[in-house]
Amino acid sequence: MERSVVGGNVEISVVSGNAFTLGKDSIIYENTICHVHSNWLIDYNVAIASNCQIFSREPGCHGGLKVGANTRVGDFCIIDLSANVEIGKNVAIGPRTTIYTHDHDYSQSELVAPWKGDPVTKSVIIEDGCWIGSNVTILPGVTIGKNSIVATGAVVTKPVPAATLWAGVPAKQLKEFDQPANNGA
Repeated sequence: MERSVVGGNVEISVVSGNAFTLGKDSIIYENTICHVHSNWLIDYNVAIASNCQIFSREPGCHGGLKVGANTRVGDFCIIDLSANVEIGKNVAIGPRTTIYTHDHDYSQSELVAPWKGDPVTKSVIIEDGCWIGSNVTILPGVTIGKNSIVATGAVVTKPVPAATLWAGVPAKQLKEFDQPANNGA
C-alpha cells in the first residue's frame, strides 16, 4: 500500500499542541471516531476497523495512545483514553472489545449516585503478540503480557502473565504456553 488511509466518515480531532502520527501502510476504516487530547503514535501497517471509538470517556482526563506495528483492532472497539493505552506489535484485538482506563471513586459519602464520584485513572498495556478475542472487557490498570490470549467474552480485572490463556468473568488463567523463540516481536 505504501501510504496511510483514512476511510469515509472518520472523525479525527486533534487538540492544539498534541501530535497524531499514523504510520506508513496504516488504515483507519469507516465511521471511527478519534479525539486526540494527548499524543498518539500509531506505527506502520496498523488497521483500526470500522465504527471504533477512541477517546477519553471522562472529561478532564487525557491519556495518550501507542499502537505497535502490524496490529489489528476489530470493528466496534472502544478504547477509553482517560489514561494511557499502549498496544504492542503484532496484536490482534477482536470486534466489540472495550478497554477502560477509568473508574469512579464510589466511596464518597456525599454522592448522589456512585458513578458521579471523582475519576480514578490507570493505564492499560497490551504487550507484543497478544490475541484479544471479541467482546472482551479490559479494566483499568491491567497489563496483558507478551503472547497471551484472552478468550472471547472475558472480563480482565488483573494482570495477565506472558504466554498464558485467560477466559471467563472475571477472567482466570486456563493454560500456560511455551514462549516462541522470537517472543512475539
